[in-house]
Amino acid sequence: VEAQLPTVMVAPDEAVAHAHVVRCDNRAAGVAVAHHLANLGHKRIAFAGGPEHSVDTRQRLTGLREGLEERGIRLDPRRVSFCASYEAGAGCQFASEILKTPFDFTALVTGNDALALGFMRIAQQHGIRIPERISVVGFDNIPEGALLWPGLTTIAQPTRDMGRAACQKLFEAIAAPGEQQVLVYPVDLVVRESTAPPS
Repeated sequence: VEAQLPTVMVAPDEAVAHAHVVRCDNRAAGVAVAHHLANLGHKRIAFAGGPEHSVDTRQRLTGLREGLEERGIRLDPRRVSFCASYEAGAGCQFASEILKTPFDFTALVTGNDALALGFMRIAQQHGIRIPERISVVGFDNIPEGALLWPGLTTIAQPTRDMGRAACQKLFEAIAAPGEQQVLVYPVDLVVRESTAPPS
């Protein structure tokens, strides 16, 4: 960007200027998760995002909060947490801390799939059944989420379409530099076994 070369960024986790951006609709993703959990009957929902400064985490949290409000459910600020990173180890650490004391939420939405899988590992080590005691939702639809049991309910980004669009936009920017654009792609909710009605 500083060299003024044509630049396209795919799903940057920060605000970007002077470059084309291809990203998914994180806000709509949060809304979709909220409606899924509300449809199952959850009212006490917690959120554990990535780092607090993360654009993805803030947008997903905003969508979750708005979607719950549409269904008459308030996301209690005391049930909103942020992890030091998006890695599975941070999800393990969050689980270890939150499970030290009694908790009252029936569903947990995490900032991405790695955090969710880390949380699920520690929760199950503590004898907490998923989804019987806690429903868990992630974001990104990484392959591991479909292979483990219970399979992880998550949000899938159209990564192939986004990658194809990024390449096409780069070719266009090389041929005819112009005003920067932001391309936002819709997401899909992938429902697996980690979510169920609260017991």
